[in-house]
Amino acid sequence: MDSTQINLRSVGNNENRAVSSALGVLVAVVAVVLLAAVVGIFVLETGDNGDDSADPTVDAAVDNESNVVELSVTEMGGAEEFVLRSDVDSTEELRLDELQETGDTMTLEPESGTEVRAKIVAIDGNDEQLVRSVEWEFDLEQDSEPINPAMSVDVNNNDERITFTVTSMGDAAAFVLRGDVPNDEFELDELEATGDMMTVDGDELTDNGTGAIVAIDGDIESQILSIDWNFD
Repeated sequence: MDSTQINLRSVGNNENRAVSSALGVLVAVVAVVLLAAVVGIFVLETGDNGDDSADPTVDAAVDNESNVVELSVTEMGGAEEFVLRSDVDSTEELRLDELQETGDTMTLEPESGTEVRAKIVAIDGNDEQLVRSVEWEFDLEQDSEPINPAMSVDVNNNDERITFTVTSMGDAAAFVLRGDVPNDEFELDELEATGDMMTVDGDELTDNGTGAIVAIDGDIESQILSIDWNFD
C-alpha cells in the first residue's frame, strides 16, 4: 500500500506540473499579445504626430536668368504659415500665403531691387522658427520718377527777339511754340538736349502775341509755360 500511495502521489504531481506549464504558456501568450497591442498603439500615435514634431522646411531655387525665386514646402511641420522677412529691415516682410501644406509651391517675381538678403520664417501662433536664409541678385531696371522738361525764356522786346534755353530735357523729344505764330505752331528744332539755346527773331513771329511752349514725347504733350511779347 505504501508503494501504491507513493505512485498515486507521483501521478498527481505530474498532472499538476502539466497544468502549471499550460497556464504559464497561456500567460506568456497573453502578455505578448498585450505588449504588441501597446507597441502598435504607440507607433500609430507617433505616426499621427510625426508631422507636428518635424521641423518645417522650405526649398528655395533662385533663377538669376529669369529673375524669379521658386519656393516649395518639403515639410510643413507644425507651422501655420511662412513669411519672407528682410535681413536689413525686420519690419519688411512678405506673407507666403500660397504655402499652406507640404508640397505647396510659390513663385516670387521681384519687380525692383537688385541684391536682396532675406529669411524664411515659420509661424505657429506666437512662436516663430527660422527655416532658412535666401538671397538673390537680379539685374532689374529701377523704376524712376519721370523728369519733367523745363525751359527758361528771355523775351527782349527792344531787340525784338526771344531766347529759349532748355534747363531740363526730361522725357521730351521736341519742343514747339503754339499761339500767335505763323501756322499756329513754331518748331523749336534747335532744342534737343538740356543746355541747348535757340534765339528766334521777331520777323519769324508776329509783332504782338502770346504763346505756349509745349514739350512733345511721342503722342504725349505737356505745356511747360506761357509767354507773351510786344515788338511794336
